[in-house]
Amino acid sequence: MTKARTPPRFVPTLTAVVDAPPEGGVTAPRPVPGDTGDGGSSAVPEDHDDVLEEELVQRILERVERTLDDQISDAVAAQVQGQLDAMVPRLRDEIDKALRRVVKDALARERAVPARSDPGSTLV
Repeated sequence: MTKARTPPRFVPTLTAVVDAPPEGGVTAPRPVPGDTGDGGSSAVPEDHDDVLEEELVQRILERVERTLDDQISDAVAAQVQGQLDAMVPRLRDEIDKALRRVVKDALARERAVPARSDPGSTLV
């Protein structure tokens, strides 16, 4: 089970649930309060514009959020993989040097020990 990830500070977070539009992607306009539908010139309240703007912002944020996480994850993974690919040769070189140093030191210590009189010993 994975724990929920907290989005980065700079990524907008949705604070309201918005119903997805029908499959066609076009939503029917909502009736304006007080509008009779006869083409009359009833005034549209200013707060209605604010509501429409907020709904538009929420729909856009919802669409952006759908792909943003995947795209960021892919971009970060590609960068990390690139860094790892660049590190591998250097790491192998350092491991090779360390291993040679350890073997050389062990061999020097073994040679410094007086020769054993064991018949099974092949080091002289």
